[in-house]
Amino acid sequence: LDATARVDVYAQMYWMRIADALLEDYPRIAALVGSERFRALVRAYLACTPSRHPSLSHVGAGFPDFLALQADVPPFAADLARLEWARMQVFTASDAHVLALGDLRHLAPDDWPALRLRVIPALTLLELHWPAHEIWAAEGDPSAQNWDPAPTLLRVWRDESRVYHTRVDAAEYAALGALRAGT
Repeated sequence: LDATARVDVYAQMYWMRIADALLEDYPRIAALVGSERFRALVRAYLACTPSRHPSLSHVGAGFPDFLALQADVPPFAADLARLEWARMQVFTASDAHVLALGDLRHLAPDDWPALRLRVIPALTLLELHWPAHEIWAAEGDPSAQNWDPAPTLLRVWRDESRVYHTRVDAAEYAALGALRAGT
């Protein structure tokens, strides 16, 4: 190969490596749209939003918003991607000491009013327009089902090395939001 062709090999490898990284972050989106379309979406996304961070772990942060602007993906794809991104973020979040019942038993009753609770770093809240948790759990091809938009509040968290997500009601969402804000 001449010099130009050799450089082109490395240039193509750059795109492929980022596509592979995003495939790990968004496996359900890739399955939804298919491998070829997913790689085309990644190239278009990177053309609009080039990576500005040296770590590949940040490159997909804007992918859900990018998907929201794409007319040729299912309308729920952006919210499904938001759930996938949140799951990945809480998986890699810092560990923290978790308050246990035994910790509370050692506190004097007079100390309770000054007690400040905090959420763990490996917890996030999502406010979505689609039931992404149900779409995420769908067997087979989620685009084959007739999903209806529905306001959906989710809690995504990690316990040890496992990531979970569940729907929450408005009261729990507000309470967790207040805790995150330091209330």
